[in-house]
Amino acid sequence: MVQKGDGSDIFKQVHFTAELDNGASGAADTIDWTAGNNQKSTQSEACTFTFTAPAGVCHLTLKAVNFGAFTPVWPGTVKWGADTEPSWTAAGEDIISFYFDGTSYHGAALLDTGVPA
Repeated sequence: MVQKGDGSDIFKQVHFTAELDNGASGAADTIDWTAGNNQKSTQSEACTFTFTAPAGVCHLTLKAVNFGAFTPVWPGTVKWGADTEPSWTAAGEDIISFYFDGTSYHGAALLDTGVPA
């Protein structure tokens, strides 16, 4: 945060363009959105996600690999369109986009985008 002479504050956030690979998830995976807005998680079993909130309102992307074979558990702050979580792709890749409004992560998914690496 930068404070201006008139008493107002300016908040700055770094924009990341590289994909941060979180590796195999195990039973839990913490996605630290302060480390980058494009991240990847490879599901090695059913996974409970925890999100570390970014500095402010922004768009975020999570590439989920081998997702459908395992049931993800999302933070309570994740909201899906029509209040319906997507049906995840088994043995493939799903791209999940979030709009973080400062409180909630509004999610939408592009399903079955490719085979796992």
